[in-house]
Amino acid sequence: MNIKIQKTLAKRLPPQNISKKDNQLFEKEYYKLIPSSKVKKLKNIYVSDSKLLLFRYFRFNIKHWRMNPVKINSKIRFFLQDVLTFIKTGTSSEVIKINKGTWIIDSRSNQYFHWLTDAMQRLNVSSEFHEKYPILLTANFENLDFIKDTLKLLNKEYIILEQDKEYLIKEFILSERVSPAGNYKKEIIMDVSNVLKKSIDNNNLNKQFEKVWISRQSAPKRKISNFEIIKPILINNGFKILEYEKLTLEMQISISNNCKVLGGIHGAGLTNMLFMNKGCSLIEVRAEGDAKNNCFFSLASDLEMKYYYFLARPVNNDFYSGDYEIDSDSFNKFLNSLKVGD
Repeated sequence: MNIKIQKTLAKRLPPQNISKKDNQLFEKEYYKLIPSSKVKKLKNIYVSDSKLLLFRYFRFNIKHWRMNPVKINSKIRFFLQDVLTFIKTGTSSEVIKINKGTWIIDSRSNQYFHWLTDAMQRLNVSSEFHEKYPILLTANFENLDFIKDTLKLLNKEYIILEQDKEYLIKEFILSERVSPAGNYKKEIIMDVSNVLKKSIDNNNLNKQFEKVWISRQSAPKRKISNFEIIKPILINNGFKILEYEKLTLEMQISISNNCKVLGGIHGAGLTNMLFMNKGCSLIEVRAEGDAKNNCFFSLASDLEMKYYYFLARPVNNDFYSGDYEIDSDSFNKFLNSLKVGD
């Protein structure tokens, strides 16, 4: 039995503090067609590391296990490589057989944002199969606590496939990519949010965290270069500054679910808006001129949250890997003007 998820047109409102000159940063996201997808039951699918293979050697359904789309010339090159591998290798090496499994991951699903958005949407739409078809994870997922903790909270069984070993999955549930990365099916991502929030015993003590700023100062990239100047501004505006990567997943869910305003520089920590409630506010510090990285704007819109942005200067004009410098006077005026969470 296959399940089809219909295509939808995502409609998103502009940011709460949009200015005419900045509209071009967001306007391509206001209307976005999200294509249809399926949950398919297949037989005799081979898995080698992160690749899905037919007849043991030939890559297939590439877009559902790689992060980025593959052009036709790359598909041809892959096929020729697979033919050559088949000719050279033969069929003598050992294959480990697994009776049943479900596939929900791609090559970047072991990253916090992609796990909680891309993979969790795929898990959500295939949930009716999980009792008999455990989740299949590759070796690079094994030592990540947030992966294990998510599946534990959701009571999902999983199997870790070892690196450099070949597997034959006799009955294989392929949960296709539900939406392009950075986009979402609104009703599905909202259900992901609700299910995860209900998975914990909420701690009322975390109500002290009504305004939370997620720090990236321990991260290797995209830090605030003048953070020592910005830190007192945040504190004076009522923000608790937290390093979410040092918290358990359950604590991240609990704190986020109790806060009214979540802010931070563009990065995976902002994914925790998933655990907030409708009508709450999200503040994203993003790079001047960056019209590409709108995944958090789109997520906030689909979760029916209030999205605010503040533009900062990327050091060395590097949107993605460089640090950001925030103008302190403008930032203080920006926070004072919002009056969010009061």
